[in-house]
Amino acid sequence: MKRNIPLIIASLYSFQVCSQVNPRNLDFEQTNGYNNNINPWQKTSFSKAKYLITLDSTVQHNGRYSLRFTYDTTAKNISDGGLLNNLALDVLGKKLRFSAYVRQSNPDDTAGTISCIVSQNKGETKVAVRGQSIIHAKDWTLVSREFDLDTFNLPVDHLRLNIIANGKDTFWVDDVKIEIDGTDIYKLPSFASAKNEKIVSLSMKQVENLRYLCYVWGFLKYFHPQVANGRYNWDMELFKMIPLAKKAPSKESLSELLLSWIDSLGEIPTCNNCDTVLSKNIFTTNVDFGWMQSRFLSGELTNRLKYVLANRHTGNGYYAQARPLGNLDFYNEDDYGNWREIGYPNELFRLQFLFRYWNTIQYFYPYKYVIGKDWNAVLKEFIARFAEAKDVTAYHLLMTEFVNSVNDSHSGLTDMIVRNEIAPLTLPVKTTIIDNKAIITSILNDSLAKVSELKVGDVIEKINDQSVKEIIDKYIQLVNGSNYSVKIAYMNAYNYITGGRDSLVKLTLNRSGKYLSVTTKRYSQFPVITKKDTTQWTILPGNIGFVNMGLLEEKGINKLFAELSSTKAIIFDLRHYPKGTVLKMCKYLYAIPTKFAKILKPNLNYPGTFLWEGDILYGPGSGDRGYFPYKGKVVMLVNENTQSQAEWTTMAFQAIPGSVTIGSQTSGADGDVSHLYLTGNYHTNMTGLGVFYPDGTVTQRTGIKIDIIVHPTINGIQEQRDEILEKAIEYINRKM
Repeated sequence: MKRNIPLIIASLYSFQVCSQVNPRNLDFEQTNGYNNNINPWQKTSFSKAKYLITLDSTVQHNGRYSLRFTYDTTAKNISDGGLLNNLALDVLGKKLRFSAYVRQSNPDDTAGTISCIVSQNKGETKVAVRGQSIIHAKDWTLVSREFDLDTFNLPVDHLRLNIIANGKDTFWVDDVKIEIDGTDIYKLPSFASAKNEKIVSLSMKQVENLRYLCYVWGFLKYFHPQVANGRYNWDMELFKMIPLAKKAPSKESLSELLLSWIDSLGEIPTCNNCDTVLSKNIFTTNVDFGWMQSRFLSGELTNRLKYVLANRHTGNGYYAQARPLGNLDFYNEDDYGNWREIGYPNELFRLQFLFRYWNTIQYFYPYKYVIGKDWNAVLKEFIARFAEAKDVTAYHLLMTEFVNSVNDSHSGLTDMIVRNEIAPLTLPVKTTIIDNKAIITSILNDSLAKVSELKVGDVIEKINDQSVKEIIDKYIQLVNGSNYSVKIAYMNAYNYITGGRDSLVKLTLNRSGKYLSVTTKRYSQFPVITKKDTTQWTILPGNIGFVNMGLLEEKGINKLFAELSSTKAIIFDLRHYPKGTVLKMCKYLYAIPTKFAKILKPNLNYPGTFLWEGDILYGPGSGDRGYFPYKGKVVMLVNENTQSQAEWTTMAFQAIPGSVTIGSQTSGADGDVSHLYLTGNYHTNMTGLGVFYPDGTVTQRTGIKIDIIVHPTINGIQEQRDEILEKAIEYINRKM
């Protein structure tokens, strides 16, 4: 379906012609000195014939090299006859023209084809192919094709250039070019470019204008029938509206602007199945349309928005689709991953990052109500910060902090710019944090640790005269995590506590009660030498079974219960991530089908609300044979590493009569994830389904229920004891 794409947005940023390096190597002048690969061109699978594809410095149209295809029956896996190159269409315009110069050794034969494929958005298969055969090219011959861009849903995912050999004739290709309205695309700045942008602080009025633009843009994205079905490129509409909203001199003028925008989107048919009274099965705690009633908006605009709500889009939409389990797909969201300069884009794209993520959480995050802060206040706080982010480092730190503000262990960004800013260098040891001190639990490289004079059990109290607590407070907003315990664990895993930018670092250590000041070295990389445990299960002294749930595979479950059936207890260690074994294991652990959880899933008939799925039951079914209920005691070990599937598995085991859970607070992120695509080729997750105990007790952020709380101690780590496991064995022996 064609979208309305107002080309007026091209005037928002001037396209000044400038000389740039061709990043997609369309002229074949860039070579990989290591293996002479023609990066980023890649081999294809369109042809199974064997060809030798090389750079040719003796026959070229321009520059040093051309690309030569030679049919070679003796070649072994050199090539399968084709190359492709994916590139972003990151400028706007009306006409796209692709061209190349070709030449053959025998112009009477058809040597191959060269084509440009316009690939549409992720959720669609629509493409437009424009190709031309390579034939009758005795001398260098120009081949070209032209597209009308207004026939596509801009911005398209990417352009794909293909060069395919399909004959025995040798041929050459050179000077491939993509032009927009007559200008080489790489002489035009990317629409995302921030090079000519002047950062100006926003006024309070501009912040308010943008806040209400975010509300309306997100609401229309999921509720307006013409928008939710994908008729419009909603990012491009936002890019058009941001400058206009910033310039609106009053709240009245902003309302008029937003009203006119809504009216331009087309007819809103009457919805006959849009319930106005929600059933008791619908979870409404997250619903928040208070902004519609704001005096900041005119009465006419409020009424128009209410009309959209009453006649909303229902079911799967273009921007949100239900997966089989009920969590959502957002795969039609463009991450602009191939765009130039997207690592630090202009204000339009920075605000788009903010608006997209904020509205995704607003309407589809089941746990919005337990984030721990007012989500509207978060939006207001971050608008000016995103608009005024001054450079690439500031922007990436800001993105990371914003995504982590949801307080979800499933969320967070993997951002190497942030990691390299905080901790590009690390100590050759592994630590854990107890009582705001870093205790060395293992050595990652013996020789480096000896040079550094570091030992297992050393308690690091200060790093360059900063206490561990001061370092935690400085960086904790840059790590994800549903609760404090797991945030600390992530900080430690990312080396944000003991890592840093200085290669030489002064540590204040407590070693067996004696304080030492040690100057040691951090490293950018080093070989890690650790021992891996491969034991899936064993029998401990006292006839107690022990199962490492991070290693156990489904194919071993029958054997496990055959060997452990006569033990007096089984300890299931869920301080690791399981391998999807819970369903089958419950056939051995439950005598009858047993409920242990209930699920909350997003309601696409009314975004912002959620549907109760009812009780989840596991256990042997009527057709199951060969299973027998385990008769012994069941104990689970948990800590901050117990997350998601591990928490779900523990909940299932907790439904076993008499089972006991021992350990410390779990990660607090249960429920299948939804994958989010964010601007700049950033992908993250969020907990996509709500998981509750049958009595309605929430598990998100708080973690699962624990019967006996045990925290590791500094002494226990120094003595290399597993205190949680010790407590489990003590409990079993005392009770049995």
